[in-house]
Order: sequence, then C-alpha cells, then structure tokens
Amino acid sequence: MSLLKFLVFTFLLHPVKRRIAKYYLVFLRIFGLKVICVTGSAGKTTTKEMIASVLSQKGKTIWSQANIDSVYNIPTTILRCTPLTRFLVLEMGVEYRGEMDFYLWLAKPDVSVLTSLYLTHTQFLGSLEGVVFEKTKMIKAVTRSGYVVLNADDERVYSLRKIVFGKVIFFGLSKKAQVRASNIEITKDFQTKFKLYLESGSIQVELNILGEQAVQNALAASAVGVLFGVEIEAVKNAVQNFNLQPHRMQPIKIKRDVWVIDDTYNSNPLALGKSLETLAQVPGKRRIAILGEMKELGRFEEFSHRNLGKKAADLGIDLLFCFGQACRFLVDSAKKNGVAGANIFESKEEISRSVKKILKQGDVVLVKGSRSLEMETIVDSIASKS
Repeated sequence: MSLLKFLVFTFLLHPVKRRIAKYYLVFLRIFGLKVICVTGSAGKTTTKEMIASVLSQKGKTIWSQANIDSVYNIPTTILRCTPLTRFLVLEMGVEYRGEMDFYLWLAKPDVSVLTSLYLTHTQFLGSLEGVVFEKTKMIKAVTRSGYVVLNADDERVYSLRKIVFGKVIFFGLSKKAQVRASNIEITKDFQTKFKLYLESGSIQVELNILGEQAVQNALAASAVGVLFGVEIEAVKNAVQNFNLQPHRMQPIKIKRDVWVIDDTYNSNPLALGKSLETLAQVPGKRRIAILGEMKELGRFEEFSHRNLGKKAADLGIDLLFCFGQACRFLVDSAKKNGVAGANIFESKEEISRSVKKILKQGDVVLVKGSRSLEMETIVDSIASKS
C-alpha cells in the first residue's frame, strides 16, 4: 500500500466507515438484533466461532472474520448485517490502553463473554491489573437487561460477578457453573470427548480440536446458546461442527504414526501453558514441544518464559526445541528442572532439520509460537517430508 493510500484509508475512509457502522447498528437494533461480544486473554477466536455456530441454529448470524485487527474488523462486520440479521458476534481483542473504549463506542453488548484473564500484551497494558482493567470494561458495559457469561474456573474472572450490572451465567468444570463439563478425554484418534451439562440435561460431545481449553470454549458458546433458547442437541451439533480456524490445536497425523499438533496461530503465557498441559495428556511415546518465543510481554518476558520452562519440566515433556531470544530463559529453566533435551536454535530451518532426524513412531509434537514468528512453516516442513 502506498503512503497516500495508507493516509487516505487511515485518516479519511476508516473514520467515516466506523461512524456509519455505529449508527447503522443503532438502526439494526430496531429489528431486534442482539450483539454478543467476546474478550479474554486466550480462546477468543475459537469461542467466537463456536458461539456463531450455536446461534446460527436460531437465526441469521454475522460474526467477525478471522485474522483482521478488531479496529477494522468490527465496523466491517457491522456493515455486513441486514435487518434480517438476528445475532451479531464480535471479538474484542485489546492490546493497548483505551482500545476497549473505542470498541464499546461502536457496539454496546447485549451479552458479554469473558474467557480468561492473564498476562498478555503487558508490553502495552503494563501489568495484570492493566489487562483486567481494560478487558473488564466490556462486561461493565452490559446493562441490567443483558447477560454476562463468565468462566467459573478462572478465579479472577469469577470474582468479577460482584461488579457487573447484567445477569450472570457461569461456565466451566466447577460445580459453581450452570453450564459445565465432565469426563474430558482425548481419544486415540486425537478428538476431545466430554459430557456437557446444561440445566435441560446432559449429552456426550466430541470436538475436532484438542484440549481442555477447547472444552472451555465450547462451554462458553453453550452458555450463550442457553440464553437464546438453543436446544441441547442443536448445541452439540453446533460445537462439533463449528468453523475451526487454522493453526489452533489442530492434530495432523503424518508418516510413521507421528502426530503434529499445529497451534501456531499465536502464543501467550496462558495459552502456551494450556497447550503444554494438553501435550502431556495425549497418547504417545514421546512428547516433543517446538516453541517460539512469546511477544509483547514487556517486563514480564523473563518471568513468563521461565515459568513455562518449569511447567514443561513438571509436565514431563521429553524434548524442547526453541526459537527466539526470549526462549533462552525458558530453556534455562527447563534444564534446571530436569529437561535435559531442551535446546535453543538459531533458525526455524535448523529446528525442522533436527526434529525430522529424531522422530520415531508414536511421537507427538506440539508446535506453538507468537504469530510474527510464522511457526507454521515448521509444521509444513515436518508434515511434508517425514
């Protein structure tokens, strides 16, 4: 894009477009449109996709497109609606202070969904308190006639029940949740099975995405479904057949009975921790993690990487292949806690070559890293020439 086009788009076209979108949404509400907003430190996109799948069972649903900054995505998504649209599902990811205020100026939620709160984007948000302050603006924006959907298993999120104006519904594994799951199991063919409990009954669900974090996403979507009267069988079908976005805990079976888990869309301390937990639970002879450094952590960079190195050791991960300067802290911590096979590499190509040399039948490999590192190239390399 030329400089002139960039300036015209940023300072003329986009400001006009977002104002049109704001007032168009006011018009659409006359026809009964409901706005569902999603935020959190991890799992936002998968939760949003699952919610859209669930609500599509009840009426025409429009939702945010993947891989586009929310600043541009939200106005564009609003303008895709028509008076026949019943549900609008918006992902509201924040990286900077004050960003949520802009989103809420555009679209006030009828339902707010908060998945989790943890150290993410602290380079810009400053601290965990900064993350909590910015993300909780969305749940405070819900009026008394609206609903807030909260994760009962995240103590920071659960504690926010005291400060919201809207009615609250909880999801999670805890008995505190109205929408919950039990008997979570990763099958031999790398599906995630669990039993879903709603107030109307229970049902067995099988997801094509790995891990407890995926179950939590499904529970959040199920809770939204409950609010709008989606039957339990329809909820099951919706979360089992949602539009899974690429590079999010996707299991890929390659030659020699080796599985690669492609989780390369992005990485932060909470998401990486959950992915490592899933790796430790999957059936396999050796569990190997290929990790790129986590970005935008500011003063928490060393602390977070060291914590994840210790976690990998505690979970019994067999081998660590790491890339990026900040991973030196992760590797050092992992070695000190007993992972002898933890190493940092100069390039992704070097990692790919090294991993392909040592792969054995029954190995399971997790690949994860921040978006800018393009760790999916490692997945492609391993999968194509194994």
